Amino acid sequence: MSFSPHAVFIALITTGLIILPGCSLKETFYSSSEADQKFLKISKEEFDYHPVVKAVGKTLWIYLPGEREIFITKAQEKQSQETSRKFSVMYLKGDFEDNALEVEYDIIPSVKSVETTGVTTDYSEAFNQEYRNIINTITRTYFNVEAPPNFIVMIFADIQNGVEVVHTFYMEDFKKYQSSALPQEEFHLRVMTESRGDKRILNDRRGDHLVTQDISWADFLIKQMVHRINFKYEQSDFEPSENTTKELLKIALETTDAYHFTDFTAVKLHDLRRGISQTFGRQQLPDMTK
Repeated sequence: MSFSPHAVFIALITTGLIILPGCSLKETFYSSSEADQKFLKISKEEFDYHPVVKAVGKTLWIYLPGEREIFITKAQEKQSQETSRKFSVMYLKGDFEDNALEVEYDIIPSVKSVETTGVTTDYSEAFNQEYRNIINTITRTYFNVEAPPNFIVMIFADIQNGVEVVHTFYMEDFKKYQSSALPQEEFHLRVMTESRGDKRILNDRRGDHLVTQDISWADFLIKQMVHRINFKYEQSDFEPSENTTKELLKIALETTDAYHFTDFTAVKLHDLRRGISQTFGRQQLPDMTK
Protein backbone atom coordinates (compact mmCIF):
# COMPACT_ATOMS: atom_id res chain seq x y z
CA MET A 1 0.00 0.00 0.00
CA SER A 2 1.27 3.44 -0.84
CA PHE A 3 -0.33 5.43 1.94
CA SER A 4 0.54 5.87 5.60
CA PRO A 5 -2.42 4.93 7.82
CA HIS A 6 -1.04 7.10 10.64
CA ALA A 7 -0.75 10.12 8.36
CA VAL A 8 -4.31 9.61 7.18
CA PHE A 9 -5.51 9.29 10.77
CA ILE A 10 -3.92 12.63 11.66
CA ALA A 11 -5.21 14.33 8.52
CA LEU A 12 -8.78 13.28 9.27
CA ILE A 13 -8.86 14.69 12.79
CA THR A 14 -10.60 18.03 13.29
CA THR A 15 -8.33 20.48 15.08
CA GLY A 16 -9.04 23.64 17.04
CA LEU A 17 -10.65 22.25 20.19
CA ILE A 18 -9.64 23.91 23.46
CA ILE A 19 -8.62 21.17 25.86
CA LEU A 20 -6.75 21.48 29.12
CA PRO A 21 -3.35 19.85 28.60
CA GLY A 22 -1.95 17.29 30.94
CA CYS A 23 -0.95 13.64 31.07
CA SER A 24 -1.92 11.50 34.01
CA LEU A 25 -1.63 7.75 34.48
CA LYS A 26 -4.10 7.71 37.36
CA GLU A 27 -6.17 4.53 37.61
CA THR A 28 -9.64 5.91 36.93
CA PHE A 29 -12.10 3.36 35.60
CA TYR A 30 -14.29 4.42 32.72
CA SER A 31 -18.00 3.76 33.37
CA SER A 32 -20.15 6.35 31.65
CA SER A 33 -23.27 4.80 30.17
CA GLU A 34 -24.66 8.33 29.68
CA ALA A 35 -21.74 9.26 27.44
CA ASP A 36 -22.11 5.99 25.55
CA GLN A 37 -25.79 6.69 24.93
CA LYS A 38 -24.97 10.19 23.70
CA PHE A 39 -22.37 8.77 21.33
CA LEU A 40 -24.86 6.22 19.96
CA LYS A 41 -27.60 8.86 19.65
CA ILE A 42 -25.43 11.28 17.65
CA SER A 43 -24.09 8.45 15.47
CA LYS A 44 -27.59 7.24 14.59
CA GLU A 45 -29.53 10.50 14.32
CA GLU A 46 -26.93 12.65 12.57
CA PHE A 47 -25.10 10.09 10.43
CA ASP A 48 -27.27 6.96 10.34
CA TYR A 49 -24.38 4.90 11.76
CA HIS A 50 -25.01 1.91 13.99
CA PRO A 51 -21.86 1.34 16.05
CA VAL A 52 -21.42 -1.14 18.87
CA VAL A 53 -19.88 0.38 22.01
CA LYS A 54 -18.35 -1.61 24.83
CA ALA A 55 -16.42 -0.40 27.87
CA VAL A 56 -13.90 -2.86 29.32
CA GLY A 57 -12.20 -1.43 32.39
CA LYS A 58 -10.47 1.79 31.28
CA THR A 59 -10.75 0.96 27.56
CA LEU A 60 -13.58 1.97 25.23
CA TRP A 61 -14.16 -0.25 22.19
CA ILE A 62 -16.08 1.24 19.25
CA TYR A 63 -17.02 -1.16 16.45
CA LEU A 64 -18.35 0.37 13.21
CA PRO A 65 -19.57 -2.24 10.72
CA GLY A 66 -20.61 -1.18 7.25
CA GLU A 67 -21.00 -2.29 3.67
CA ARG A 68 -18.94 0.58 2.26
CA GLU A 69 -15.48 -0.23 0.97
CA ILE A 70 -12.61 0.94 3.16
CA PHE A 71 -9.86 0.52 0.57
CA ILE A 72 -9.88 1.36 -3.12
CA THR A 73 -7.29 0.78 -5.83
CA LYS A 74 -6.54 3.34 -8.48
CA ALA A 75 -4.03 4.08 -11.19
CA GLN A 76 -1.02 6.27 -10.73
CA GLU A 77 1.82 7.34 -12.97
CA LYS A 78 4.55 4.71 -13.07
CA GLN A 79 7.82 5.73 -11.50
CA SER A 80 11.15 4.03 -11.21
CA GLN A 81 13.65 5.08 -8.60
CA GLU A 82 16.42 3.70 -6.46
CA THR A 83 15.77 4.00 -2.75
CA SER A 84 18.63 3.17 -0.45
CA ARG A 85 18.24 2.73 3.28
CA LYS A 86 20.78 1.34 5.69
CA PHE A 87 18.57 -1.37 7.15
CA SER A 88 15.52 -3.56 6.63
CA VAL A 89 13.33 -4.97 9.39
CA MET A 90 12.83 -8.63 8.50
CA TYR A 91 11.11 -9.59 11.75
CA LEU A 92 9.96 -7.63 14.79
CA LYS A 93 7.86 -8.68 17.76
CA GLY A 94 7.31 -7.11 21.16
CA ASP A 95 5.96 -8.54 24.40
CA PHE A 96 5.75 -7.80 28.10
CA GLU A 97 6.73 -10.75 30.27
CA ASP A 98 8.13 -11.10 33.79
CA ASN A 99 7.88 -7.33 34.24
CA ALA A 100 10.22 -6.73 31.30
CA LEU A 101 9.76 -5.10 27.90
CA GLU A 102 10.96 -7.71 25.38
CA VAL A 103 11.80 -7.20 21.72
CA GLU A 104 12.68 -9.95 19.26
CA TYR A 105 14.13 -8.66 16.02
CA ASP A 106 15.93 -9.46 12.79
CA ILE A 107 17.31 -6.24 11.36
CA ILE A 108 19.74 -6.45 8.44
CA PRO A 109 21.67 -4.04 6.20
CA SER A 110 19.92 -3.53 2.88
CA VAL A 111 19.66 -1.59 -0.34
CA LYS A 112 16.23 -1.57 -1.94
CA SER A 113 15.28 -0.97 -5.53
CA VAL A 114 11.74 0.37 -5.80
CA GLU A 115 9.71 0.37 -9.01
CA THR A 116 6.03 1.26 -8.90
CA THR A 117 3.48 -0.87 -10.74
CA GLY A 118 1.12 1.94 -11.63
CA VAL A 119 -1.44 0.79 -9.06
CA THR A 120 -1.90 2.36 -5.62
CA THR A 121 -4.21 1.64 -2.69
CA ASP A 122 -5.91 4.34 -0.66
CA TYR A 123 -8.83 4.87 1.70
CA SER A 124 -12.21 5.40 0.04
CA GLU A 125 -13.90 8.78 0.36
CA ALA A 126 -16.88 7.08 2.07
CA PHE A 127 -14.54 5.76 4.74
CA ASN A 128 -12.76 9.10 5.10
CA GLN A 129 -16.06 10.88 5.72
CA GLU A 130 -17.18 8.27 8.23
CA TYR A 131 -13.87 8.60 10.04
CA ARG A 132 -14.19 12.36 10.32
CA ASN A 133 -17.74 12.05 11.64
CA ILE A 134 -16.82 9.50 14.29
CA ILE A 135 -13.78 11.47 15.46
CA ASN A 136 -15.94 14.55 15.88
CA THR A 137 -18.56 12.53 17.75
CA ILE A 138 -15.90 11.23 20.14
CA THR A 139 -14.77 14.77 20.93
CA ARG A 140 -18.37 15.89 21.52
CA THR A 141 -19.13 12.91 23.73
CA TYR A 142 -16.13 11.82 25.76
CA PHE A 143 -13.81 14.81 26.13
CA ASN A 144 -15.63 16.40 29.04
CA VAL A 145 -16.82 13.41 31.05
CA GLU A 146 -15.49 13.30 34.60
CA ALA A 147 -13.60 10.02 34.13
CA PRO A 148 -13.04 9.42 30.40
CA PRO A 149 -11.62 6.16 29.08
CA ASN A 150 -7.84 5.86 29.12
CA PHE A 151 -7.70 4.16 25.74
CA ILE A 152 -10.01 4.09 22.74
CA VAL A 153 -10.00 1.28 20.19
CA MET A 154 -11.87 2.12 16.99
CA ILE A 155 -12.58 -0.72 14.56
CA PHE A 156 -13.96 0.17 11.13
CA ALA A 157 -15.14 -3.05 9.47
CA ASP A 158 -16.05 -3.70 5.85
CA ILE A 159 -18.40 -6.62 6.43
CA GLN A 160 -18.83 -7.28 2.69
CA ASN A 161 -15.15 -7.96 2.04
CA GLY A 162 -13.99 -9.09 5.48
CA VAL A 163 -11.42 -6.37 6.19
CA GLU A 164 -11.10 -3.82 8.96
CA VAL A 165 -8.93 -0.94 10.14
CA VAL A 166 -8.11 -0.63 13.84
CA HIS A 167 -6.89 2.53 15.60
CA THR A 168 -5.82 2.49 19.24
CA PHE A 169 -4.85 5.66 21.07
CA TYR A 170 -4.52 7.18 24.53
CA MET A 171 -7.23 9.76 25.15
CA GLU A 172 -4.88 12.31 26.72
CA ASP A 173 -2.58 12.11 23.68
CA PHE A 174 -5.57 12.89 21.49
CA LYS A 175 -6.58 15.83 23.67
CA LYS A 176 -3.05 17.21 23.66
CA TYR A 177 -2.82 16.94 19.90
CA GLN A 178 -6.16 18.69 19.48
CA SER A 179 -4.96 21.56 21.66
CA SER A 180 -1.59 21.75 19.82
CA ALA A 181 0.25 20.68 22.98
CA LEU A 182 1.56 17.58 21.20
CA PRO A 183 3.41 17.92 17.87
CA GLN A 184 1.99 16.10 14.88
CA GLU A 185 5.14 14.00 14.44
CA GLU A 186 5.00 12.75 18.03
CA PHE A 187 1.27 12.05 17.86
CA HIS A 188 1.94 10.05 14.69
CA LEU A 189 4.20 7.77 16.73
CA ARG A 190 1.67 7.31 19.53
CA VAL A 191 -1.28 6.04 17.45
CA MET A 192 -1.41 2.29 16.87
CA THR A 193 -2.89 1.52 13.43
CA GLU A 194 -3.34 -1.83 11.74
CA SER A 195 -5.28 -3.26 8.83
CA ARG A 196 -6.38 -6.88 8.88
CA GLY A 197 -8.58 -9.35 7.07
CA ASP A 198 -10.60 -12.24 8.46
CA LYS A 199 -13.51 -14.25 7.10
CA ARG A 200 -15.19 -13.90 10.50
CA ILE A 201 -15.65 -10.18 9.76
CA LEU A 202 -18.08 -11.02 6.94
CA ASN A 203 -21.63 -9.98 7.89
CA ASP A 204 -20.54 -9.41 11.51
CA ARG A 205 -22.66 -6.44 12.61
CA ARG A 206 -22.18 -7.02 16.35
CA GLY A 207 -18.41 -7.48 16.47
CA ASP A 208 -18.65 -11.11 17.55
CA HIS A 209 -15.23 -11.87 16.07
CA LEU A 210 -13.50 -9.34 18.34
CA VAL A 211 -11.67 -10.22 21.54
CA THR A 212 -12.18 -7.13 23.71
CA GLN A 213 -10.09 -6.51 26.78
CA ASP A 214 -8.84 -3.72 28.99
CA ILE A 215 -5.58 -2.46 27.49
CA SER A 216 -2.78 -2.30 30.01
CA TRP A 217 -0.05 0.32 29.96
CA ALA A 218 2.58 -2.34 29.40
CA ASP A 219 0.80 -3.77 26.35
CA PHE A 220 0.14 -0.32 24.91
CA LEU A 221 3.75 0.78 25.32
CA ILE A 222 5.34 -2.39 23.93
CA LYS A 223 3.17 -2.05 20.82
CA GLN A 224 4.17 1.58 20.55
CA MET A 225 7.82 0.60 20.85
CA VAL A 226 7.41 -1.80 17.93
CA HIS A 227 5.74 0.94 15.89
CA ARG A 228 8.52 3.41 16.71
CA ILE A 229 11.19 0.87 15.73
CA ASN A 230 9.49 0.18 12.40
CA PHE A 231 9.18 3.90 11.75
CA LYS A 232 12.82 4.57 12.63
CA TYR A 233 14.16 1.85 10.36
CA GLU A 234 11.69 2.06 7.48
CA GLN A 235 10.39 5.65 7.23
CA SER A 236 12.25 8.22 9.31
CA ASP A 237 14.34 10.88 7.59
CA PHE A 238 16.86 10.37 10.40
CA GLU A 239 18.16 6.87 9.81
CA PRO A 240 19.47 4.76 12.69
CA SER A 241 23.13 4.27 13.46
CA GLU A 242 25.04 1.02 13.09
CA ASN A 243 24.58 0.35 16.81
CA THR A 244 21.23 -1.47 16.77
CA THR A 245 21.27 -2.21 20.50
CA LYS A 246 21.68 1.46 21.35
CA GLU A 247 18.95 2.48 18.89
CA LEU A 248 16.42 0.03 20.35
CA LEU A 249 17.22 1.01 23.92
CA LYS A 250 16.88 4.68 22.99
CA ILE A 251 13.41 3.97 21.60
CA ALA A 252 12.48 2.06 24.77
CA LEU A 253 13.59 5.01 26.90
CA GLU A 254 11.77 7.57 24.75
CA THR A 255 8.55 5.56 24.84
CA THR A 256 8.48 4.95 28.59
CA ASP A 257 9.64 8.47 29.45
CA ALA A 258 6.86 9.97 27.31
CA TYR A 259 4.30 8.48 29.72
CA HIS A 260 6.41 8.51 32.90
CA PHE A 261 6.05 4.72 32.94
CA THR A 262 8.34 3.03 35.45
CA ASP A 263 6.43 -0.17 36.19
CA PHE A 264 9.01 -2.44 34.56
CA THR A 265 12.36 -3.79 35.68
CA ALA A 266 14.24 -4.36 32.43
CA VAL A 267 14.38 -4.25 28.65
CA LYS A 268 15.30 -7.54 26.96
CA LEU A 269 16.60 -7.59 23.39
CA HIS A 270 16.77 -10.79 21.34
CA ASP A 271 18.79 -10.56 18.13
CA LEU A 272 17.49 -13.61 16.24
CA ARG A 273 20.01 -13.46 13.39
CA ARG A 274 23.03 -13.40 15.66
CA GLY A 275 21.44 -15.54 18.37
CA ILE A 276 22.25 -12.98 21.06
CA SER A 277 20.00 -12.01 24.00
CA GLN A 278 20.75 -9.06 26.26
CA THR A 279 19.03 -7.74 29.38
CA PHE A 280 19.29 -4.13 30.54
CA GLY A 281 17.90 -2.92 33.85
CA ARG A 282 15.56 0.08 33.78
CA GLN A 283 18.10 2.19 35.65
CA GLN A 284 20.73 1.43 32.99
CA LEU A 285 18.78 2.90 30.08
CA PRO A 286 19.86 6.57 30.42
CA ASP A 287 23.56 5.62 30.42
CA MET A 288 23.22 3.03 27.66
CA THR A 289 21.62 5.52 25.26
CA LYS A 290 24.13 8.34 25.57
